[in-house]
Amino acid sequence: MRLHSLNSAAAGMTVNTPLCFRGKNILAPMVRVGTLPMRLLALDYGADIVYCEELIDIKMLQCKRVINEVLETVDFVAPNERVVFRTCERERHCVVFQMGGMGAALLSDPDKIESILTTLVKGICKPVTCKIRILPSVEDTVNLVKRIEKTGIAAIAVHGRKKEERPQHPVHCDVIKAISEAVSIPVIANGGSHDFIKEYMDIETFRKATDASSVMIARAAMWNPSIFRKEGPFPLKEVMQDYIKYAVRYDNHYTNTKYCLCQMLREQLETTQGKKLHAAQSTQEICEAFEMADFYEETTAIFEAKKTSLETKIQDDDDQIEDPDVIKMAVRFDKREYPPQITPKMYLLEWCRKEKHPQPVYETVQRPLDRLFCSVVTVADQKYRSTLWDKSKKLAEQAAAIVCLRTLGVPEGRLCEGENHLINKRKREDLEHLNNRDHGKDLAEPSHKKANFTEETSDMNVPQMPRTSCIPAMKYALQGFCQLQLTWLLYSEAAFACVSWSSENAYSFSGLRSEGAKEELLFKLLRLTWLIFTAAAEGICFIAGIASTLVCVNLPSVEKPLKMACRRRTWILVQQDKESRVKEYGEEKTKEGGYHWQETEILNSKRRIYLILKDKAL
Repeated sequence: MRLHSLNSAAAGMTVNTPLCFRGKNILAPMVRVGTLPMRLLALDYGADIVYCEELIDIKMLQCKRVINEVLETVDFVAPNERVVFRTCERERHCVVFQMGGMGAALLSDPDKIESILTTLVKGICKPVTCKIRILPSVEDTVNLVKRIEKTGIAAIAVHGRKKEERPQHPVHCDVIKAISEAVSIPVIANGGSHDFIKEYMDIETFRKATDASSVMIARAAMWNPSIFRKEGPFPLKEVMQDYIKYAVRYDNHYTNTKYCLCQMLREQLETTQGKKLHAAQSTQEICEAFEMADFYEETTAIFEAKKTSLETKIQDDDDQIEDPDVIKMAVRFDKREYPPQITPKMYLLEWCRKEKHPQPVYETVQRPLDRLFCSVVTVADQKYRSTLWDKSKKLAEQAAAIVCLRTLGVPEGRLCEGENHLINKRKREDLEHLNNRDHGKDLAEPSHKKANFTEETSDMNVPQMPRTSCIPAMKYALQGFCQLQLTWLLYSEAAFACVSWSSENAYSFSGLRSEGAKEELLFKLLRLTWLIFTAAAEGICFIAGIASTLVCVNLPSVEKPLKMACRRRTWILVQQDKESRVKEYGEEKTKEGGYHWQETEILNSKRRIYLILKDKAL
């Protein structure tokens, strides 16, 4: 079962009149097809209502609503910057937002269906509908629909197939008709593309066969959206070009555009144009395959000009309302200019502690136009910011810290500034802590120790790992750890191949009717043999790596360097896992700090061994 509501509520728009579901031709919800270009195209060709593709509720809750002034759309953007849902004014009064997640599995729980629909109807002011498949019996299906009707929904769409049936199975018009006669709310018939709907006139034929209020079309509209035209469908080439125009106009992701066009081409995918489409790796290449390169260039040029104009306007507005006390500078943070794990924010915090100022306070805002960030840092009652906007909150804060440090004339930690006192300070504290732990002292770690630092230079003579005695063992161990996951995958694949071969090919080789079948069976046997031998080899390699590691750790010549390496390279992991270590090894062993505990930690933690071996052996 799928749940739907009018999308304008989600987009922050208002609807003057309720949406009517009687006597309508509707674009069905289709995964990867019901995006904005397809919905607008269906409306152009005569569809009365369009459903978006099914969207999971939890994904929408994580999204941020953004007004896209360049495209003139409302976007719901996920934390990873992917546009989950996009709508525009053109479909304001006729788009239905589809929410799902459980599919036909919810049909087996009528109580949950009733609870969800009742909550939605009472909780929002927009019409709510739902879409179901039929149950094994007509009586059960009608009883379920009657329960659904009592929740107060505006309409119900019925796909006339059972949940295990596929499109090639005939649609059960009699069941849809029985539902239409049993309830008073509009019933939307779905599932007639294969048996009924080949052109516009067939829509009415399907409606009469089911006695439904409206008809919902899926695959027939996916193949050619102009199925909604009363005058008859357009040639496929013209339809595809119209679709591409909308895809470019609304910045549809090229993979989605490519998928929808492939569904339209169908048997023509092997043609020259189909092969060009299949090879396309961008919207521009798709346009070139359909001789629309000029349209793409013109449209993108218009968007760039509009974006530049909006950015200029926003910048002017920012300058007018900007706090005159904010010190500004055009800078960006480039991590390649800084040592690993060293940032301007760390230097600014260190300077504030030294000067006994309150720690810096960062205020970050995001610009709706392009979703870029700008941060203002306050230090000693003075504000600093960069005039350049960055693509992430972290980068914007680092840029603000750079402005502050340069204004104050304080080093910011760049590689070109020479010796880095912050790194040396942290290394000295690390060594002091290691010495204290080796002597059995359980001293608290400094609160600022949140990262480990590089060890190219040091003020102390640290014993070096005798590479001649342990590098071969480390190499085998590293290889074993890296290939552990591959080993299990190969074992699983080999087992699956055994089951598949025994169940699908349980007949004699001589009894096969064609040479092709014999070759296929022989290929499966060879692949199965290869999988078994490869999995065995990977397993042996892993066991050898573990054995070599155990021998290596017990060598007296590498005992102390290995302890030191473990402490330095895995400090963050040790801090994060402290509670679990105490629980596993016991509080006394954790506190004693002796080699027995460290050796147990090394031998029982794959992540720490892997980090040590990767750093020392490679």
